[in-house]
Amino acid sequence: MPKTEWEAPIEINSSVKANAYLERYQKAIEPYKDQCMGSYVFLWGQKQERTPTWYGIFLESGEETESVDVMHYIWNGAW
Repeated sequence: MPKTEWEAPIEINSSVKANAYLERYQKAIEPYKDQCMGSYVFLWGQKQERTPTWYGIFLESGEETESVDVMHYIWNGAW
């Protein structure tokens, strides 16, 4: 993870996170669909870790991040 000059981690943006979810699914789960019972998002909601949005895919206001769109696509096959 990139850091500031004072060693604070820099959070990646919603687009980068969404792309990472899709890429990881396509590389690690999709090729093994015949051996995989399913997948899930580790943390669906909003939780304070490094920042409120670090792992969650919803903002504190309830708005969806781009990762919600990716998960919908993965689970339903349509954007």
